[in-house]
Amino acid sequence: MTTYLEKQSFGLAGAEYIGGSGSSLTTSIGEYLAVTFVQDSVLSSSTQWADIQDNTSGAIFTDVIPAGMTIYGYFTRITLTSGSAICYRAVAS
Repeated sequence: MTTYLEKQSFGLAGAEYIGGSGSSLTTSIGEYLAVTFVQDSVLSSSTQWADIQDNTSGAIFTDVIPAGMTIYGYFTRITLTSGSAICYRAVAS
């Protein structure tokens, strides 16, 4: 039997598509459990990811995240400096 958490992780509460390029930042604000990158993407340092408490090197915010990768965690703000992603909501809006 599928648990409620598993259903949420796969979009039960809905999803939001974000995309940006160059100097154009695209931000999604809310509560998210997973992010799937549709294109090669770079996260902005304004991304709020509760699972990363001390990111002094900032590498996650400069590395290219490849298309097709899904990152699971608790996000309250997802900002891309390039690429596009589908952000899966933790709760229905």
